[in-house]
Amino acid sequence: MTLLLLGLCTLALGVAGCSSGNSSSSRTSSTAPSTHVSPGTSQKTRPAAPPLALRAYRATTREGSARVRIEEVEHGLPLHPGQKASPSTIRISGSGAVSFAESRAKVSIGTSGAGRAEIRQIGYTIYEKLPANGSSGQRGRWVRLDLLELAGGRGEYLAQLASSQLNDPVHQLAYLEGVIPAKTRKLGRGEVRGVTTTRYRMVVDLDRVARQNPAGRKLYEDLKKDLGSSTLPITVWLDGKDRVRRFEATVPIEIPRTKPGKGVGSERGRIRISNEYYGFGAPVSVKAPPKDETTNVKIPTSG
Repeated sequence: MTLLLLGLCTLALGVAGCSSGNSSSSRTSSTAPSTHVSPGTSQKTRPAAPPLALRAYRATTREGSARVRIEEVEHGLPLHPGQKASPSTIRISGSGAVSFAESRAKVSIGTSGAGRAEIRQIGYTIYEKLPANGSSGQRGRWVRLDLLELAGGRGEYLAQLASSQLNDPVHQLAYLEGVIPAKTRKLGRGEVRGVTTTRYRMVVDLDRVARQNPAGRKLYEDLKKDLGSSTLPITVWLDGKDRVRRFEATVPIEIPRTKPGKGVGSERGRIRISNEYYGFGAPVSVKAPPKDETTNVKIPTSG
């Protein structure tokens, strides 16, 4: 799921999940051993084991579905686009379920003082039912937003783009397809929801993720541009079956000031996202809300 702004049109929310790329292309073959082969004996090569990150992606999405716990912490960013940056920390949390097999998810998410929103995600489309006590004119109704439209949006929406990209249970695990194997480092053991796990530090090549997931290429390209880097460090906790139990990342974000009178400059902050996956195989049913109860939301384009 993606993060949208709660209370107005969009609340930063996250739904994570499976990618649409053909991950089998990442499999490599081992080189032939440099040992003597007797005449008449054929020399065979054995495929190398997939890299750890790819094994984790496959093991997790193979479960078909999971329950998910979402947490996002924002430092030094405005609560809504166009507002002054908040000196305090904004915490957003929620829970729900994701179907890796169908690229769908639903969560209930909120932040202190802003109520809770119900969010459904189908592919790259987000449906959000804003709190009945919210300040938006759409409160109590469903709003629809195409996540792909966030790419190319105005600067004040960059925080929503960054958190949408990283805290999305429908597509989050796709980052594992872009991990650079040589830059995977074991950090130690730990527990997630009572399950023994091993924690790893990994580095994602965003260009590689974009190639594996062409439908979302524009999002990955924009994220790379906004972060000012083609790589993204992540931390994952894997259980004994190599399934992802927690996915975490912290990214800096810079939002240009675009309102008249603000002058040249930007708001700088950072976003930490953390998703936990559990209850694998849980049934998940997600349907789009009725059209007559839904309002389409458009993100202003650059310029």
